[in-house]
Amino acid sequence: MGQIRVLVVDDDPLDRTAFCSQLNAQGFNTFSAASGSDALRKLKELHADLVLADVGMADMDGIQLLCAMRKEPELSGIPVILMTGIPVPSSMLEATSESLGSGPIYVKGDTRELADRINHTLHPPAAPARSPSSNRRGSISIDPLRRQVFVAGQLIPQLPPKRFDLLFALFRRTGPVPQQDLLDEVWGPEGDLKVVQMTTARLRDDLRRYPELQIRTEAHSYELLIDSPPL
Repeated sequence: MGQIRVLVVDDDPLDRTAFCSQLNAQGFNTFSAASGSDALRKLKELHADLVLADVGMADMDGIQLLCAMRKEPELSGIPVILMTGIPVPSSMLEATSESLGSGPIYVKGDTRELADRINHTLHPPAAPARSPSSNRRGSISIDPLRRQVFVAGQLIPQLPPKRFDLLFALFRRTGPVPQQDLLDEVWGPEGDLKVVQMTTARLRDDLRRYPELQIRTEAHSYELLIDSPPL
């Protein structure tokens, strides 16, 4: 198997050089770009297994780069890890990263941790052969260990982590669930209700093709409707 090719995108030349050097020393094959737009050009010319992008760049930041990649069929399948020098990223930034399928934001620091994250992203551990933890309501079954959702026996595409957690939190309750309760369970009490609202909107988009699953808004609450008539 060849070396994993990582595109490092950062407008800080010192950080860019340091990440390339340290990842190369750990067995990766890196190349770099100084901006999001530069990264898009290079991705169309050179193969990359994964993109590591800073969220704070002046010319097309990491979030904008990720959104642009998701719109390009030949780039949409490349995993992206977003990174920042901010010690504690905001809950809104974390939610945006999660909702776009990038996962938790990497805080610049120990590249051994980053190397583990890259390897785990590209080669996730196999799910156990059997899982006794499936939960069923009507035609919907959710396996929280494998993080899988089945509609009428059919596995739907994997949801980003926070959207899965939000769906499962709604699934485990009947009736409306206050947004504050969802925030506390999925993000913790220090989060922002806007994160719940934004992630719910993304989750609705994910579920649009499955009429068996609908999310109803009621005052400051959300309710998961299963096998119900269209809203």
